[in-house]
Amino acid sequence: MTRQHKIDHEIPPTKPGDWTGAAVRLPGGKTPPSGGMEFHLFRSSADRTLFIATDGSDPNGLLPCPNGGTWLPFKTFHETGQSRVAFSEPNAKRDIAERGFHLTQAGVKLASSQ
Repeated sequence: MTRQHKIDHEIPPTKPGDWTGAAVRLPGGKTPPSGGMEFHLFRSSADRTLFIATDGSDPNGLLPCPNGGTWLPFKTFHETGQSRVAFSEPNAKRDIAERGFHLTQAGVKLASSQ
């Protein structure tokens, strides 16, 4: 295997925040069928590590974005029941049912009661 010396514009480098919500797949593991809740993830324009998940509701009406930022659409994905990067499906479902949103920060575990 040779080391890549130039950036391939077809496959640009990634940032840790790009992986938030990505399903964790172990070698040999089966890919579960999608279904259940559809999570809508938004990223703060003021803090690229801060995310809010909703069931499709506009997050700006649920929680003001800190530091004068705005919530920007980031990605949408279906519930799988599998582990995800920087995102707990059970906690998100509970928070969305109780408050309408789930707040998470890449690389930081936030208290569920925030």
